[in-house]
Amino acid sequence: MTLARIHYEDTGREGYLLLHSFDGTVRGIVFRSEEEKRGALADGRAAIDCTAVERGLLPRGATLVSRATARDAAALIEELRDPADTAPRDPLAATRLAFSLKLLMERSEYIDGQRDAEARRVDPIAARRYDAIVQELIDVGPIAEEPE
Repeated sequence: MTLARIHYEDTGREGYLLLHSFDGTVRGIVFRSEEEKRGALADGRAAIDCTAVERGLLPRGATLVSRATARDAAALIEELRDPADTAPRDPLAATRLAFSLKLLMERSEYIDGQRDAEARRVDPIAARRYDAIVQELIDVGPIAEEPE
């Protein structure tokens, strides 16, 4: 099984994206403008923003991040299953994943300006690092992915 792919999903709603995380959770993110939303869709940005959200930071240009939700555990397992994997399916895998996702959702918090300010106060190095990486992405362009 592989990890879920970190990516943004465009909802078609103005200033609103869904951020899919590596752990199978999804968060809604409200951006100040369509321009900020488009900036978040740049290659490499979702992974950077996912890390920021895990630290309690607002992604650049965002005003609100929702609590985590999750997709159906059984469907997620099937999606991430390696097609070459011929091992029998674990009948309890979906139950274990659903339990883990439930814990992740229960522990997640909304992130707004106040929460972002607190996270920046508690861990200023992580906040500066995130800001610098996003600025570099804007100045230089998308992060080149390594060939497989």
